[in-house]
Amino acid sequence: MNDMTKRNVYLLGLLLVVIAFGFSFPIISAYEAYCVVCSEGILKIGDTVAYVSEKCGKTARESENEWAYDDATPSFTVYFEEKKVVRILVEH
Repeated sequence: MNDMTKRNVYLLGLLLVVIAFGFSFPIISAYEAYCVVCSEGILKIGDTVAYVSEKCGKTARESENEWAYDDATPSFTVYFEEKKVVRILVEH
């Protein structure tokens, strides 16, 4: 094989690896969780707004239905409906 052919085979192999595995490594990873550990206890789906405030403390960002804890490790966002936790999104 000449140098040009070797280079093309190498590039083709590299392209196949990127195609096969490239989509498995997201740049921003986040996942939904049933529970998360706060500074004062465990927060889970179904907990009330008052319980979240008591166990997790002050939020970094807050709206009526969404509280973000960016200073926590890992950071997470809590979503509420009718003053109860319905979703916890943990970010890495």
